[in-house]
Amino acid sequence: MSISGLPPFNGFISEFLVYFAAFQALNYTHATLLLAILAIISLAAIGGLASFCFTKVVGIVFLGEPRTAQAARAEEASRWLTAPLVILAGLCLAIGLFPENFIHLAFAGLTDVVRLGPVQPAMIERIGANLALGSRLFLLIFMAVLLVRKLLYRNKVIATGPTWGCGFTRPTARIQYTGTSYVRSVISFFRPFALVRETEVRLQRIFPGRTEYQSRVEDIAEVGLHLGLALPLLALLLLVIVSLFMVLLTENSRVPVDDPNTHLELTMIDEVMILDHSGPDLALIELGSFYKLFFYAAFIFLIVCPLNGAWGLVNVPLFFAGVGLVYVAIGLVESGMARFKMNLVPKFILTSLISVFFAAILTMEFVK
Repeated sequence: MSISGLPPFNGFISEFLVYFAAFQALNYTHATLLLAILAIISLAAIGGLASFCFTKVVGIVFLGEPRTAQAARAEEASRWLTAPLVILAGLCLAIGLFPENFIHLAFAGLTDVVRLGPVQPAMIERIGANLALGSRLFLLIFMAVLLVRKLLYRNKVIATGPTWGCGFTRPTARIQYTGTSYVRSVISFFRPFALVRETEVRLQRIFPGRTEYQSRVEDIAEVGLHLGLALPLLALLLLVIVSLFMVLLTENSRVPVDDPNTHLELTMIDEVMILDHSGPDLALIELGSFYKLFFYAAFIFLIVCPLNGAWGLVNVPLFFAGVGLVYVAIGLVESGMARFKMNLVPKFILTSLISVFFAAILTMEFVK
């Protein structure tokens, strides 16, 4: 109830202060006035949706038939677990009934905001006193209604029984309300802002087969983030990875730039130097080549799949498996392509440079 902004809890106090600020902004003009109107409308819609949301949660969790065997065997938690919840609920109620000091603290935090006009202390006192009076009157009326109900039902016998099963003599948990069916009316009202994807198999024959129905409400912000941010960034990341892989082939003298096994043209100075060495010197040169290839392969893998420290030792086999996949990609390239002619090698290197430059330009434009 508090999170829905209902009295006499602290959520009502905080939401009222936001409403108060929005209505005070109606005295301004131009953009500030427009933002104030949008804030008031948004607060009203959010408050209604919050109440509807938590009504759905209570109905799904505490009403109806148990949906699983574990839910059927559920019991109340121990007092050690419920006591903190009771204390927090009591604090929410206390703030709602005695909000004056907390409102003073809220307005005191705004004194350093230069662009805001000063709030008169008398107005703060009046707001706190009126909110306290309203919350206490609401609680008093609520307790009076409960007392009258108690008196009216004092001598009546209250019987319990199953609810109406819509014609089914033995209803099960599979045919009761779900969260999706409960919010269908709200989704219909907000249909321009809610993307609903439905998949259904209708009855089409006298003796039908299996029928199915699935519905999913897509978050419009998530869809927009996916289409407007994730996919462009993924395309830019792909450009960078391809360019880096081309640099790997070039720096490590792999096909199609050069053949590491033959070096028939002997045009690379470093390979000519290798032919003049043997023994430990040659071993160190080959070790350096291994490190260079390993670094590039690891760099590419960590861009594609950054490791998480929370995974612990799982990172070790995952890292070497990823580097192995990069090695496999190098082998597939060398198996499917022939070595370029010498005049095509500069064009190959320049292509990687152009790809990275193009990705950088797109990134800067995207950031704008």
